[in-house]
Amino acid sequence: MFWDNYYKKEDGFYYFAWNTLATKDGGCIIAATRNNIDTQGNKVDLYLLKVDSLGNYTPTNIKKEIKQEQNVFVYPNPGNYEINLHTPENMNGAEFCLYSVSGKKVLNQYIENGRATINTCHLQKGIYIYELRKNGEVLSRGKWVKQ
Repeated sequence: MFWDNYYKKEDGFYYFAWNTLATKDGGCIIAATRNNIDTQGNKVDLYLLKVDSLGNYTPTNIKKEIKQEQNVFVYPNPGNYEINLHTPENMNGAEFCLYSVSGKKVLNQYIENGRATINTCHLQKGIYIYELRKNGEVLSRGKWVKQ
């Protein structure tokens, strides 16, 4: 993949494609992130691209900027049997959702007291996308790897 750890000086972004999944129609799904050099990880754009067997994709007009919550800690990453989550107190009642790279929700849990330990024994090894949501708004998003 040519997009892997690619820095484009013209726009100041780092591009990183971190997973590809073949689809039954001969195409694939590509999971990637775009990170601006000025924000240094505080604001990350997440992309899931569906590509057909000819290499074409249909762009969407969905663009929503998510301001990453500064004090959200998801660890260990990579991990094995559990995810530890520490959030600011104002995120009590937020929902932690974990998705496979194909977009299927595989886990969700509500956060109380700013902390949670989430059992991941039932999950297969691979890359997952997590979101923290509260009142319908995405507060934080990232990736988590199970070894």
